[in-house]
Amino acid sequence: MKKNFWKGLSSLICTAGGTGFGYMVAQCGSIAYIAGREIINLINGLPIAPIPDLLKDYAIYTSAAAFVGEVGGYLFHKKIWKALGGE
Repeated sequence: MKKNFWKGLSSLICTAGGTGFGYMVAQCGSIAYIAGREIINLINGLPIAPIPDLLKDYAIYTSAAAFVGEVGGYLFHKKIWKALGGE
């Protein structure tokens, strides 16, 4: 019983860590893209997008980042689990 408990607990920790890390990377990428896009607009003399449009893009990219984070986190979890000696 104790062995299964620790195995399950470490798997849960790896899953949470992997998913959080994957989401964080995807979120940083989406913020960097929006910021980069607006900086390029400024350099080219174009107006900055209105705040509602920026927030809409942010919401869309955040949703996409959540999906990428879940998938990437699952893959990252598998690598952590193998490194810890899991099956």
